[in-house]
Amino acid sequence: MKLNLKRVALGLTMAVCLFSFTINSKAETAPTEIDANIEKQMEQFPEPYLKAFVDLKDEDVQAFKAKMESDESVAALSATADSWQSIKGDLGALVSIGKDVTVKATEEGYSATVNAVFEKQNLDFTVTIDPRMTKVVSATFHPEKTANSQEDLYGWLAVGAIVLAAVIVAVRKYNGASDGSSEEGNANAAAFVPAESVADSVSAEPANLVDDLELVAVITAAIAASTGSSPSGLVVRSIRRAPAGKWKNA
Repeated sequence: MKLNLKRVALGLTMAVCLFSFTINSKAETAPTEIDANIEKQMEQFPEPYLKAFVDLKDEDVQAFKAKMESDESVAALSATADSWQSIKGDLGALVSIGKDVTVKATEEGYSATVNAVFEKQNLDFTVTIDPRMTKVVSATFHPEKTANSQEDLYGWLAVGAIVLAAVIVAVRKYNGASDGSSEEGNANAAAFVPAESVADSVSAEPANLVDDLELVAVITAAIAASTGSSPSGLVVRSIRRAPAGKWKNA
């Protein structure tokens, strides 16, 4: 463990040593443009830092954070270690690090971004240095979204559930209107309905309750999918038919 931590620390130390070869700016405010020498030096930062995080073992994280916090020039990397731990499982093994580095002048100083290819998911890694080029301000990971990301799946599920709920409500409303138009005819025919048919209609009433339960399940699933929460945490206490005027306005 100590040997691995030393290797990681050595990689970061080499990156920090790049500070000594830069032309330090005396400006205390955010830069408005990038000097050619500074841009060239900034291009060297992302790769060694990213490799250091890739080589970092789980058992070395706490020792790594303590070491970074003891050095003001790289103290910001302590928080970056936690970010790396939270996403590395979704990335898989490192395949390659791009050679093209994008350097920009920011409000915090200078940033350098490189794209890295991993087995499962690619990411952009950005290192930001202060205007005086004396310390690391931040190091951030930005995983690229895949075509079939989980967020997209939840979105499609939400849309599908809402459409299904709307169809069910529309069908029930149509059936209710049809039942109302034929109510008078049913009343006239009631005297001729055999006792067996009456018993069948009474026994069929629980089916409406089943329909209500199905509607509740669909509505609950739609709400859960749209909010990203669990259906078990939602309770639908009642379902009320909206006035016809509201449906027309909608």
